[in-house]
Amino acid sequence: MTAAESYSFAMVRGDVFGRGPANAARRPYVPKGSRVHLSVTAATTSVPLGASQQLGVPRRLRKGRCGDGEGGEDDGARGDTAAPDNEGPVPVALMGLISTDSSAGTRLVRRTAVGGNDGGGSFWDSDAVPSGQRIGCIQLAPESRAEMLQFSPHAAVFPSPRLYVADTIGNVYYATLPATSLAEISDEPPKKRPRRGTDTDDAFWRTVASATTSEGGVTYGAPGWCGLLPFSSGQLVCCREFFFDLRLVDVPAGTVVRQYGTIHPATGVTACSGVPHGAVVAEGPVATLYDMRCPGAALTLSPDSTREVPLVTSRLTSPASYVADVCATCNDYEVAVAVGRSLCVHDVRKWSRVSVSTNTLKYEIASIAAFASGKAVVVAGIDAEVRIVPLQKTPPAAAAPARAAGNGLPRKEEDAAAASPASFRNRLDSAVCCRSTWNGGWVAGLDGVSATGVSADHEVFVAF
Repeated sequence: MTAAESYSFAMVRGDVFGRGPANAARRPYVPKGSRVHLSVTAATTSVPLGASQQLGVPRRLRKGRCGDGEGGEDDGARGDTAAPDNEGPVPVALMGLISTDSSAGTRLVRRTAVGGNDGGGSFWDSDAVPSGQRIGCIQLAPESRAEMLQFSPHAAVFPSPRLYVADTIGNVYYATLPATSLAEISDEPPKKRPRRGTDTDDAFWRTVASATTSEGGVTYGAPGWCGLLPFSSGQLVCCREFFFDLRLVDVPAGTVVRQYGTIHPATGVTACSGVPHGAVVAEGPVATLYDMRCPGAALTLSPDSTREVPLVTSRLTSPASYVADVCATCNDYEVAVAVGRSLCVHDVRKWSRVSVSTNTLKYEIASIAAFASGKAVVVAGIDAEVRIVPLQKTPPAAAAPARAAGNGLPRKEEDAAAASPASFRNRLDSAVCCRSTWNGGWVAGLDGVSATGVSADHEVFVAF
């Protein structure tokens, strides 16, 4: 089995979003690459799970050519992904999901498999964000992520996770989900149930940074992509596309510590484990590593404070294509960069290219997400296509020239091209498509073993 065959896709069939999709034909639009959902998965290799212990039922998808018309159309996806592969059971199960609502995209929705007798799970939705704008990014607080990982394998039923939420214009909020969000779905109509949180709106949505906060008091911009990058030191990086800025926020103080201007509109941000104080930002044709070291709001806002480290540590420039997104890998100083239709792995210290996978998708890449502990990357396009790109090195046996049995002569050129992971034939055979397009970007799971993607037609896909 090759490295590409060790990873696969699965589509989660069933009632994943609860009552939301029944009221909306398509999910609200968010910019490409927006992280608007969080997923919690669990391994099923050791303990099998029943239908009531997971959200929906995952079915392994058969990889094939997109749009060739083969297979059935019973699950709503394209024909090439409709038929499940019978190679074996799916080793992961979707246990919990935090996403935006399916009607307006201004509220949070939590779905959890609580293991009830009816298998309905829990459904909880919050009030709309105070700004009324559409939610553009959802991130777990670092302390909640650590607590939920210690809560494994029952991380999905962690009672009160803390989230950072940003809308499409850059208002940043801090929210703590209540323990009542794990209540099971009731068959009683919603209008007969008492309202939840009628007097706790201010307690749930706590404003960390306003969109109009700037050094001059006036900020010009437009709704677009917005990314959040939490740091363990109680600081948060907020990056906005059409505001051309990068803000460092002190969460306990609720103050914007520093505000930097980007060269081009930003469309992706990630952290690098080897540079704990750095933020890698994808902005137009460049990818920049920003040094975000800062002691805090009190010392930074003083008039006599000086910066001892440079702002831009290193920068990558792509003269041919735009850098759409970035994500971390299993190596401390390496990040995966989506450049046009290619996926490149660079060392951020000098931006030396480690590897490159060309012609990854038919069209340009919209978002990427690492999974399998950073050993593979799922690549989603601007249309409906998605593909898995392994980052492992080619084993020596596969790197040696293939020879025919008996005569010891090299095989034909077409056989060698078929064995290449970047060949046109393998790109078509290893791609999977949703029905229409993706709703935002793919997101790595809580434990980093899998990644999930949501389509505009309420389809949920898992890469493992």
